[in-house]
Amino acid sequence: MKLATKAGLLAATVLAGTAAEAQQDGIWVQIEALRSLAEGEGRARTYAAAGTPDVTGFRAAGGWYVVALGPFGDRAEARAALRAAGGAVPGDAFVSDGDAYRQQFWPVGAQLAQAGGAGIAPAEGAEGSPPPGEATAVPAPPAGASDETVEEARAAEALLTRAEREDVQRALEWAGFYTAAIDAAFGRGTREAMRGWQTDRGLAATGVLTTGQRARLMAEWNALFDDLGMERTVVREAGLAVDMPLAVVAPGGIETPFVRYVPSDGGVVQVLLVSREGTRAALGGLYEIMQALEIVPEEGPRVLREDEFEIEGTDADITSRTYARLEDGRIRGLTLVWPRGDDRLDRVWARMRGSLAEVSDRVLDERRATPADEQDVDLLAGLEIRRPDRTGAGVFVDATGAVLTAEDVVAGCGTLRIDDIHEARVEWAEAGAALLRPEEPLAPPAVATFRQEPPRIGSEVAVAGFPFGGALGRASLTYGSLRDVRGLGGEPERDRYEIAAAAGDAGGPVLDGSGLVAGLLLPPGGGARTLPSGTWLGLDGRALAEALAAGGIAVRTGGDASALSPPQLAEAAAEMAVLVACYER
Repeated sequence: MKLATKAGLLAATVLAGTAAEAQQDGIWVQIEALRSLAEGEGRARTYAAAGTPDVTGFRAAGGWYVVALGPFGDRAEARAALRAAGGAVPGDAFVSDGDAYRQQFWPVGAQLAQAGGAGIAPAEGAEGSPPPGEATAVPAPPAGASDETVEEARAAEALLTRAEREDVQRALEWAGFYTAAIDAAFGRGTREAMRGWQTDRGLAATGVLTTGQRARLMAEWNALFDDLGMERTVVREAGLAVDMPLAVVAPGGIETPFVRYVPSDGGVVQVLLVSREGTRAALGGLYEIMQALEIVPEEGPRVLREDEFEIEGTDADITSRTYARLEDGRIRGLTLVWPRGDDRLDRVWARMRGSLAEVSDRVLDERRATPADEQDVDLLAGLEIRRPDRTGAGVFVDATGAVLTAEDVVAGCGTLRIDDIHEARVEWAEAGAALLRPEEPLAPPAVATFRQEPPRIGSEVAVAGFPFGGALGRASLTYGSLRDVRGLGGEPERDRYEIAAAAGDAGGPVLDGSGLVAGLLLPPGGGARTLPSGTWLGLDGRALAEALAAGGIAVRTGGDASALSPPQLAEAAAEMAVLVACYER
């Protein structure tokens, strides 16, 4: 019988107000199961409005509301209807004998009998019938129980929510049997994974888990979360909720924009929740800030998209994952710090990220930030900021951002950053000097012009450097004088200065009064010999220009020029001198 004909008969039955009993052999195609009557009616109405024929709805055992197609005369007819429906119904729809169906709720007013011939079910609200939307608790059968037929197992499976179906797939993935997408669709891949799991545990390989088998699978999978004390945690001040591993972390305080959870077991696990008002610009700023924190190692993939970002970092001790998104003017996010090499990370991260949810439109109050008199330049919202192991100075020498510095400034560095921002590599290092090339071209505000002749002995010079490790944000000038145009051993490519420089000035350009580069300051020598206080050596500017030209740099040179005022010289120095940050690991 055609579906349209059956739909007409069903409508006639409804209009007549009859409650005729269904055929004993009535068969259905179950397409959805919902938690409440309103949801069930809504989905049934949607299918009907889309022209899907024979849409019916029943209240089922356990307080569920099933949307189905039918009834059909036999399974072959039902399967044919399922094929004909194609993409109009979910891919996991299945043929059912309707044994679990009770009172009919769709079409509205219909009161068809239970498909299995048991008569009309009690009306809504009758004694013994749970209220709409409330599920009746049914004890799970023992693990591996086989008292469910495949059809009964499918019927029980159909009552799972989307989240529950996704968890079944995740559990099968964790057990090593499922490798496809987590999409809640129990297609061929999921069925094969179920067969594999059943076979591995000595069960009948039906490809459909019984209620007991599913309970066993989930118990195995959830044992990890039980050990970690995973509990739903609501932070009302932040407007957030997340599943939190409370066996290994404890509340560590709130300091905008972070809610901190710190290790409670002497371990390394930490959690940050992010909650703040924001824009796309603020999201981009947070993306940069997170990468400066010690708990977010530098090595690892990271991506900034239009309205979200992801960061992963790994070092010798930890792996850190961060996710944040911008929605409705609020930035919400999560960071998880975990021991490196612990294979539980993927599951814990998936659980926590998937559970992160807004519970209100509240964000952290900006007044929860560190009081002004308690601020620390090495901390951000109470979190330690990653700092370089040492710093020096350098000078831009071409329009692409190449930087000349002292060889000892970059020796032993695993990572180098120009101005502690732009990653760079050593292009060459020899005779005490080193040329750094930024990983991505820069557009420096100014580049060095090298003096063609050395200054006169005794003339005033100034070194542009960072005596306070970059705390001032731009280069500072330290004044002194040229004492000799040879090194202590008579080396013609070295100069000697009398100047009150600091370690952070090493590698910086030595300038004459007109802003020309006369040399490059070398770090104080090590070993048994030490120089008198205030005595520094440098590389001669002419030798540096020759080395740069030999390396393919278009060197700028100049002769005597008009002297600059101290403010002008300071400005010129700040535009060409850069901080060189060295990270040894």
